[in-house]
Amino acid sequence: KATSFSNGALFFYPDPDSSLGRVFSTMASPPFIQSTIAEHNAPVEVSTFSEDVGLFATGAADGRAYIYDADTMKYIIALPPKPDYISNLTFSNVNKYLLSSSFDHTNTLYNIQMAVVQSSFITNDVLEAALFIRNEKYIYYILRNGGSGIYNIQAHKVESENNLFPAWPTTLVAINESPYIIVGTKSNKIYVVNYDTNSIEFSITLSFKEVSALKIYNNLLYIGSCDGDIQVVDLDAYKDQFILATKLKNFSDANKYIEKNIFLQLNPLYTKTLLQNWDQVVVKIIDVIAQKENVKVEELVQPYLQFDECKKLYDAILLNETYIFLLYDAIESRNFAQAYSIVQKLPFLNVATPFMQLEKHWNNTYIKVKENVRKDPIRAQKSAEMLLLPFFKVPSKKEMIMFLLKSPQLVFESELAVKEKKFEHYFNLCKTYPVLAETSLYEKVIKFGK
Repeated sequence: KATSFSNGALFFYPDPDSSLGRVFSTMASPPFIQSTIAEHNAPVEVSTFSEDVGLFATGAADGRAYIYDADTMKYIIALPPKPDYISNLTFSNVNKYLLSSSFDHTNTLYNIQMAVVQSSFITNDVLEAALFIRNEKYIYYILRNGGSGIYNIQAHKVESENNLFPAWPTTLVAINESPYIIVGTKSNKIYVVNYDTNSIEFSITLSFKEVSALKIYNNLLYIGSCDGDIQVVDLDAYKDQFILATKLKNFSDANKYIEKNIFLQLNPLYTKTLLQNWDQVVVKIIDVIAQKENVKVEELVQPYLQFDECKKLYDAILLNETYIFLLYDAIESRNFAQAYSIVQKLPFLNVATPFMQLEKHWNNTYIKVKENVRKDPIRAQKSAEMLLLPFFKVPSKKEMIMFLLKSPQLVFESELAVKEKKFEHYFNLCKTYPVLAETSLYEKVIKFGK
């Protein structure tokens, strides 16, 4: 951490036996010393260049941190001293802030443009590395004890701090245009963290231990170890084939490419398309279980198990397998009361194919009876009872049937209110007569409103 490289032609190397450090330029071969840093009274512990190479900062065991003009290497700001050594220095992307962290668990956010301390906060262990995120309104950081935290700059408070890493985290790098950060540790693993949820998406096992550096350049991830080993990962490997398979909803092929390059699963198109297809997969899973088809349900659901809500629903389906058989049997034997009772108890079964067909049959029959009532209320009475007889044992349906036959004018009034877009009157009717809110018309109005 004491050695640092700029995005340009400069790098800093501290003298391990003194408080001096030297800035080298690679504009010539071999590199030559451009300037010497001599402000500290103890060895430099950490240094960093800003993204635009306009600024440079050092922190040392003397508790001091300095900001330099990278062109002249003259220090322009001395931060307030700390009682212990400086463990981390991080510039914000547009050089508005510098975060300085110390071994005493204190962290100072310095506003470079205003030349004042913006805020400070305390963590439960030494802060090892940090990044400014969400348009520089937040700071994501990692702690020596395996902690992962998010600091709200405007609110001046730590919003989230979770113990994510089993090994000492050492460094991190952001994946551009995404909420994902790659974290290196002293173990043989790197972790991909979603800072929106402050949770681990997945981990990757390396061929070496102790990651000391991470860098992304031209969509290549460079992973450096303390032993001098470097591993390079192509973040875009198989990307074109993967995107094509995803667009075609060929998730089986898409998953094969993910097995070759796990970073592909972070692609927002994949997640969006996958979740859009989830409802269809749920229907398929229920049908496969009910009909005991020779299809491996695990293969259908595997891509979705990474999403908590999908996994919870899948677990619920497996847990209630008996009710799926009962539902299908009830519909087949025209025991509609039992079918609706099961769905009322387990609402996720309302997408089962036979139940959706039953609901369609109900809606079509109800509409037919309603039109008959509209034309001739007296004659429609007997035909209505005959057509809707199978649904009389379903409490909610019986209530709708009786309301239609006894108060048809209110049903027609509610429909006219919707047709004329008099929604306030429509919802007042539904409030007065709750049975109107059980109709398919009510669902359509709610969807329209949303």
